[in-house]
Amino acid sequence: MECNCCHAAVAEGVAKCPSCGFPVLAAGDGSPEYNRILTEFRSKRLSQIIIEMQVYSYEVSSSGVSEAGSAWHTVGLASALKAGEVVWSDLDCEALPSDRSFTVRLRIRNGGTQREQAVTFSPGRTVSRSCIGLAGEDVFTFRLAVGSKDDYILSDTIRMLS
Repeated sequence: MECNCCHAAVAEGVAKCPSCGFPVLAAGDGSPEYNRILTEFRSKRLSQIIIEMQVYSYEVSSSGVSEAGSAWHTVGLASALKAGEVVWSDLDCEALPSDRSFTVRLRIRNGGTQREQAVTFSPGRTVSRSCIGLAGEDVFTFRLAVGSKDDYILSDTIRMLS
């Protein structure tokens, strides 16, 4: 069975979706009232989700380059995403490698909970600039975009909810 709200798999006999908390129904009745409740629930859940990326800083000294620290930077808000569109953050990264894979660490904060997820990009084509954005997909899913408005690569699909 599938949750009508977030499309997560739900076991038979469960009262609420373990992923999003929406009441489990065999099928929504499609009435305007049901659709209003579903839309309001999704909007409320999406308004609580913040997507962040771990950003590293480096120091150059006479002995070489070393990591100086890291911080989490907000990449976007789930409520701002729309299917098929990329929302670009103000985060501008150094050129990312195209000849080898690279991994980006995301943190997805959802109300009082959070989880971290590594997102790996496989070697591929070079993008002219490395800005970071979020590409909306289905409800509660997105892809990480690396590049520029005109030339970017996308990660695999990432779920906002655990």
